[in-house]
Amino acid sequence: MRKKLIHVREELIENEPKLKKLQKEYAEQEEQKSCLNKAHSFLDNLKELQNNYMAFKAQHPGTRETYGMSSIAALLQQSETIFRAESHFQNINAKLQSFVDQQKKNDLVSS
Repeated sequence: MRKKLIHVREELIENEPKLKKLQKEYAEQEEQKSCLNKAHSFLDNLKELQNNYMAFKAQHPGTRETYGMSSIAALLQQSETIFRAESHFQNINAKLQSFVDQQKKNDLVSS
């Protein structure tokens, strides 16, 4: 009987770190689940807001949009995208211009 108690105690001591590890993993999983639920809720609310906005725009097509201080971040992000596109087009234009200039040189040399 005593040997059995000692054996059970050894198993308990041996399995205690495993239990703590599993409890920690469980807590992390619960945190991830909570974050995913919050993200899902946020996306659902964002979708509803977009649908409401689209419905409003359809009902009031002549209404002009106005932007407040809370819109600055979105406007900056949008302007950054526009500036990147503008830069991209300028690069394309420069490459095309260089190609046209090279063609003109080749035409003058061959003439």
